[in-house]
Amino acid sequence: MTEQEWLRSTDALTMWRDLEGAVSNRKSRLFAIACCRRIWPLLLDQASRAAVELAERSADEPISESELDLASGSAEGAYEESMTDENGVFRPDEHPITSAAYAASYASNPVLRSFDVDEVMQAAVTASSVGAFEEFMAQAKLLRDIVRNPWQTTPIELTWLDWNDRLIVKLAQGIYEDRAFDRMPILSDAVEEAGCTNAALLDHLRSPGLHVRGCWALDLLLAKE
Repeated sequence: MTEQEWLRSTDALTMWRDLEGAVSNRKSRLFAIACCRRIWPLLLDQASRAAVELAERSADEPISESELDLASGSAEGAYEESMTDENGVFRPDEHPITSAAYAASYASNPVLRSFDVDEVMQAAVTASSVGAFEEFMAQAKLLRDIVRNPWQTTPIELTWLDWNDRLIVKLAQGIYEDRAFDRMPILSDAVEEAGCTNAALLDHLRSPGLHVRGCWALDLLLAKE
């Protein structure tokens, strides 16, 4: 895949498979979680939601593998239960509720492999109400938000981070913790005022597109891998 193909692609699966081995465990986890959050209303059982939320926490907090394994096992059980409706009638294999539960069980796998993320992506697309093309396109945008353009480098200068009593770090941390991505243009202005002239970083912070935890620009400012 060329740089222009990466920037324009709507084929999230091909993008993800081309990145195999090049994305950190944390970012892989957060991408899988972001795919699940797009179908959140279809996660009807508490076990699936709790597993996804714990898996997301594990990206930034020391959650034990055994605790995550227990939650993931509960999500797998919820997936098996989702195969039948409240009347005991089997649902089709590609039913949205079943597919959503399947995605949650894989996204919370304690040892997340590239294959697991692949399964999450496809299950989320099957569950989505917007259609396969639109969902894959949304996933492609999420991937570009979490993974920096592989053809670019974006160096960070410590003077930016130390500027004005470390205001940039404080703003970035608040956005990350509160999921307040609407405040990113404010952060961009601060970064620019601190002396940054890197167009890729400033443009991404000002982009009105999809932003989630794991956003490469926020991670860069917060020194997250």
